[in-house]
Amino acid sequence: MSKRSQQLKKQSDTDKLIQQGAVLFLNMDSSLLHRLQIFSEELEIPLWMVIQNTLISDWARKAARIEVEGPDQYRLLPEFITDILDDGTEEPRTGEYLFNTLVQTYKRELKHLRNKKQKEVSEAMQKQQEELIEKYQ
Repeated sequence: MSKRSQQLKKQSDTDKLIQQGAVLFLNMDSSLLHRLQIFSEELEIPLWMVIQNTLISDWARKAARIEVEGPDQYRLLPEFITDILDDGTEEPRTGEYLFNTLVQTYKRELKHLRNKKQKEVSEAMQKQQEELIEKYQ
């Protein structure tokens, strides 16, 4: 490939990335974009880095969960919840509606995990107590 052809290909790739970036921001939910901008300003971190590192963090968490719990864990991803409309078609949730749905879902999961851990600790303490009582009777 000639140097000129390489330059044209590089320019074409750059143009595609710019177009994809414009499409991304033009189609992004306005409430999410607002949250991202506030977060970026408060942390004094560029918007692109907030988006990038948030995605990296989310994907790393999912990869770890799949490694620990197995691949079946992510057959139904909560961020792709859909609603069945009256006409039978599916519509994906997004924006504030999805955000609020996921907050409630994750709160329930965290409460369940907390209760499970509390039960495990309680059972372990009870077992220790029973062993001590048996030992010193």
